[in-house]
Amino acid sequence: MKKVILLFCLCTSICSFGQEKQTQKERFKSTYEAMKELVESQRYAYVGHYVYSNKNREKLKAGNNTIQISGSKAHGQLRHLSVYNEDSWRLNAKFSNYQVDYIDEEQIISIQFNIEDLNIYFDIKPNGNVFLTAKKNGKFITQLGKIKNI
Repeated sequence: MKKVILLFCLCTSICSFGQEKQTQKERFKSTYEAMKELVESQRYAYVGHYVYSNKNREKLKAGNNTIQISGSKAHGQLRHLSVYNEDSWRLNAKFSNYQVDYIDEEQIISIQFNIEDLNIYFDIKPNGNVFLTAKKNGKFITQLGKIKNI
């Protein structure tokens, strides 16, 4: 009888662990689908929350670091870490080479485009966090933020 109870407990534990992994992926599925729909509309805004580089990290002021994507045009600004004492990069132009890759198995969306001599990359993770990398004339800005509907 003790062996039957032990076997039942083991089976129940194994089944519950398998369900937890499915639950996490399913929980992110709705976020991933919402992000796909937003990206496909090409009417969204990236809002940066943190800018970082190696060991340095700073919280960005609300509304001070946003890129709006509307149709084929992008406008806004990106801020550097304050230790660099550089002006923010201002954007207000049509973009080119807009490319989106959906990695459905991992629930990741990758976006890249160019605005004149500026290259922008977004990696949207399953939980909705967005990692931005912007490159211009050999300099980088790396940020963490979110995208939202405009």
